[in-house]
Amino acid sequence: MSHPVSPCVAPGTEQAASEADLFAIPEGSREAFLRFRDSLSREDREALRLLAVAMKKKSAVEFIGSLPKERCLDAEELCLFDSETGRKMPTFRSPVKSLVVVLKATRLCNLRCTYCRSWAEGPDQTMAFSVLLRAVRDILSMTGLERVEFVWHGGEVTLLRPSYFKKLIWLQQQFRQPGQTVRNSMQTNATHLSEEWLEFLSALDMGVGVSLDGPPEVHDSRRLNQGGGPTSKAVIAGLERLRKAGIPHGALMVVDRDLRDLGAARLLEYLDEIELRDVNFLNVLPDNVDAGDGQPRGTYLSYPEYVAFLVEVFDLWWARYRGTLRIKDFESLMPSVRSGAKPPVCYWEGDCMGRYVTLEANGDLAPCDKYVGAPGSVIGNVMKSPVSRLLATSRYLEGERTETRKVTQGMESCGWFGLCQGGCPHDVKLNVRYVPAFDGTCCGLSPLLERMRAVAEPSSPHLQTPNGAVAGP
Repeated sequence: MSHPVSPCVAPGTEQAASEADLFAIPEGSREAFLRFRDSLSREDREALRLLAVAMKKKSAVEFIGSLPKERCLDAEELCLFDSETGRKMPTFRSPVKSLVVVLKATRLCNLRCTYCRSWAEGPDQTMAFSVLLRAVRDILSMTGLERVEFVWHGGEVTLLRPSYFKKLIWLQQQFRQPGQTVRNSMQTNATHLSEEWLEFLSALDMGVGVSLDGPPEVHDSRRLNQGGGPTSKAVIAGLERLRKAGIPHGALMVVDRDLRDLGAARLLEYLDEIELRDVNFLNVLPDNVDAGDGQPRGTYLSYPEYVAFLVEVFDLWWARYRGTLRIKDFESLMPSVRSGAKPPVCYWEGDCMGRYVTLEANGDLAPCDKYVGAPGSVIGNVMKSPVSRLLATSRYLEGERTETRKVTQGMESCGWFGLCQGGCPHDVKLNVRYVPAFDGTCCGLSPLLERMRAVAEPSSPHLQTPNGAVAGP
């Protein structure tokens, strides 16, 4: 595939231009500087980078944002930027204070995971600069929007060069409003991490999520390369490279029946063996296109089964691994079980519609990527309508809100409702559709919360739950 023109650097100097720029090395001396820099060990190169940043007293993000547009954009992009910024921008108020944008920078991928619906082949699978420009300006220009996180997602984002995301960061800094917080995070399969990518991530000091589905006997049965071969060794090698580079990282693990049947003992033992210190789980999802026979497509693990898996993992984690392994769900829920504060995780925010969106390469906007492929879920296109208007007027989003409210009203008597708010709307939707035992009185998370309560307050037979009700043993 072709790669975008590298921004902010002269052609052919991508590997080391960040230090040259930070030290303000003139063009005539840059080649000599780069030769010197490349002669250093990896440790010395890192020390040089840190020194350069300290001398400038700017973060890498601030530095990228401070560069003139001629240093960041090619001729065609300059024309697009000037045209876009010359266009009168109506003032629109954001319907939300905080927004997470799952940015599908590319749908191209070097893997062929058996359960994945996020990759595609062919032309026009990478977001054009014109779409990136319009979307970033539109989103960050909304009044009342205090926090935005861009999640770099795919496909596989590392099939693009870091230069693509340097442009994204530069645009963010041009359009960010005073006092507005803009963050970036990234999800990768870690099999395609070049030195250029490692240096870029190290400079940004940005957290990286890595897709790993457990020990090789499970991971290699579903996370396959394009030839159908296993990928666990490549992922572990990628994790080791991130670790050696000092880049913060953790794993995201998709849970289906195979991982559930493997058992918590083998799973946690393996994570300890590979020295992975941060992990989170995600239940595998069925195809959002209903076959019409009332049965889920794919390797769907129902939410009650998924929660039973979490309980098994929690018991062993609490007994043996909680001092060495961070499991995000558990560590976010435990303080809430103790104090009643809402956990800072999207699954338990209640009405999250319009606060988590997916931006496709062609500019289509949809709810979070759990809804990918659901009929009618594309709420509009950012090249045709302002994001604020799409979020505020979408019939699909309102329909999902209404449907979720109807179901969760029956859960308000649950002792844990104040904490979980009825759970993830998409999980609720699947419970209604595919779980015969679902009676609408509990989202299904209570078995895990009860186990947490038992260890959080082992001497207390009752614990005050977040909505003021009392949860009994």
